Amino acid sequence: MTRDLAPRIEVPCSDARDRLPAIRMKQTVTIACALAVTALLHACGGPSGPGSRTALDVRVDDETYADARRLYLVLADDDERREETRLRLLEYLATRTDGLVTEGEYDPMVSHFAEMTSLLAPRDLAEGQRVSELIAPVARWIVEHGSRRGDEPRVLAALLILARIEPADASHAQEYARVAEWGREARWGREPRPSPDFFDLAPELIAVWEEHARLSPSPDVLARLADLYVQMRDVVLGQSLQEGFEPGERITMPELRMAQMLAERIPLDVAAVYLRVGDLEGAARRVGELGDRGGIEWRLRRLIEEAGQANEDGAEALGELAGGFERARPDVSLALCRVGHRLHPQDARFPLCLARLHVELGQPSDATAWYADAIRLAPTEREVYDEALGRLAQMIEGGLFSADESDIGRIRAIGRHAEEILAQRETRWPTEEATVSRAALHYHLGRAELQAGQVNEAARHFERSLEAQRTREALLELATLRARTGDPAGAVALYQEALDRLAQQGPEAMLQRAMLLEHLGDALRASGRADEAQRAYAQALELMTPLAGQGDEERQALTRVRLGVLQRRVGQGERASDEFRAALETAPSWREPYTEILAHLVVTEPAPELAEEVFRRATTGLALEHEWRVYYALWVQAVAGRASQPLSDDVVRTLSGESEEPGWHGRLAAFAAGTIEYDQLLQAAQNPGQRCEAHFYAGTRKLAQGDTAGAREQFRAAMETGMVGYFEYAMAQELLASLGTSERAMEGESRAR
Repeated sequence: MTRDLAPRIEVPCSDARDRLPAIRMKQTVTIACALAVTALLHACGGPSGPGSRTALDVRVDDETYADARRLYLVLADDDERREETRLRLLEYLATRTDGLVTEGEYDPMVSHFAEMTSLLAPRDLAEGQRVSELIAPVARWIVEHGSRRGDEPRVLAALLILARIEPADASHAQEYARVAEWGREARWGREPRPSPDFFDLAPELIAVWEEHARLSPSPDVLARLADLYVQMRDVVLGQSLQEGFEPGERITMPELRMAQMLAERIPLDVAAVYLRVGDLEGAARRVGELGDRGGIEWRLRRLIEEAGQANEDGAEALGELAGGFERARPDVSLALCRVGHRLHPQDARFPLCLARLHVELGQPSDATAWYADAIRLAPTEREVYDEALGRLAQMIEGGLFSADESDIGRIRAIGRHAEEILAQRETRWPTEEATVSRAALHYHLGRAELQAGQVNEAARHFERSLEAQRTREALLELATLRARTGDPAGAVALYQEALDRLAQQGPEAMLQRAMLLEHLGDALRASGRADEAQRAYAQALELMTPLAGQGDEERQALTRVRLGVLQRRVGQGERASDEFRAALETAPSWREPYTEILAHLVVTEPAPELAEEVFRRATTGLALEHEWRVYYALWVQAVAGRASQPLSDDVVRTLSGESEEPGWHGRLAAFAAGTIEYDQLLQAAQNPGQRCEAHFYAGTRKLAQGDTAGAREQFRAAMETGMVGYFEYAMAQELLASLGTSERAMEGESRAR
């Protein structure tokens, strides 16, 4: 389980998001009003620069996947690189399938299915085409579990995919036809007709097919979805709204207004069916078939036809279309800007459009990469640099780099593109400060690498951050990393420098100084300098004691927890227990004090009664998630094992009950409850963090059994995962050190005798 090693750097917000490139796109036919949106795309132009299409030629892995997928999605349907690249992307995604099946969570599996099928264009799903078998296990899982849930659109999509993977098996197509027909008849009957609940059932059926088309946009599915929109329009316009509904029913004014609105926007919805997959020709054809009842059909069709031209007028029309759909249908805008980038590869407005859309859609790796491409095409437009870095600052504030180890490839890609943008800006405007500093960027990249267990990369980023600026935050992170990776002496020097840089006065500075002294004491103790460590702890205790009653409840509780830890370090065990209890009473509904106290009790002199007390308070006074119940119970079990004390019934019941839960934390509880073996637990671990936990809790069991050699082996294995940001890593390190100290003490006593 992860923990923060040091405070975060605060990166200021930027107003760059509100600044627009100097060159604006001229407006042609405006459809934004029809979509009830006003924000249009803006453009910047400039000389072309080197592209990044070589990303399609590399091996797809964690670090290259995002770029390869991004560039794959702008390839033309007939591009010769398309099939091979799609296969490599699917092979990469397929490596995640077994782990997701083991976890058994529905929403992550649906997202995985969507990511795989997003690589398929309508032509890939046409009748007679074969789809890669790599999607089959996911599609079968969706059919099985989605059918139980009544998840109609996802089951339809999965059945269609299976029918394309296994065309010889007629059962997929038969079941698909059955589900599709049932869904239509249940809502509309065999033919759509006006009824009292028409305005509820018609949009419901269309929503099913919209999701179906998103996941598996075959030509037939797109055609049926467009037909549904047309049929709904015909029902509305083909009946007298005063007397066209069933006898005895009167249409209300809100329903009348809704009918009029639906009739007006149907051309846009029909166009969106095809524009979402980049099919301009199909969109123009279907809109043309609607006639020209409201006037918008003709204007929309002309604009779509113009957008397909490979000239400046075509680029303007594409931008106009993308801007019109931006608010109401960002997925359509995304597809249109991809088409724009393909048809006009030297036009910076389309990478810029894609960057902005990916920001709004919460896809930072794609956003940063497209900003980098826009800058290559418009290298003199400073507004684009500042917008890109301003958005990056906002995403950092929103937790951009606070991801787990499975996201490190994506984060590295973001960092690579961000460094490129920052370097070019520094070259062109060396005296102008950027929104995101180089020091801050490398600091956050270092934290991300740390969370992924990549200690060497993390150290490299922290060192680069310090080369740019000697910040206390980066010093603290690097010091803690040094201490956790076997260089406590190096950590001592860094902690001392961080202390020297703390010049502020007042309670906040006193608290930070005390916490730094505690860290310094830990590093001195690990370096074998016990007397100096005790002095550092004593200084920290002296600084922190008068702060116990200051600040809000959470601040007071945190201060009291640290006081308790320091008191135990200097041998004041009874006073420490009182401080811990006071911390819990101060902020009884805040989880952090419970976590810090129990984690500390695992690695210091065992206090099983106190651990049980903290556990009871936590499980009765907090709304704990399953994972935290498991961790707290495991920690109490570790304390009891070191003290050779039996577990309370409360802890035993918790572990037994949680062992029935699915997923990793259920496996941990089952191991602790004795219902699965260590080998089974380790086999269930899907990533380095989970392996770190498996090794650590196996080590605490060995320790409780008196097998110190076995415990030492497991603790070393936990540390070899490199997950220095995990509680279990830090605990393994502390317990290994205490085992070594105990053995040296025993050897000394033996020699004395």
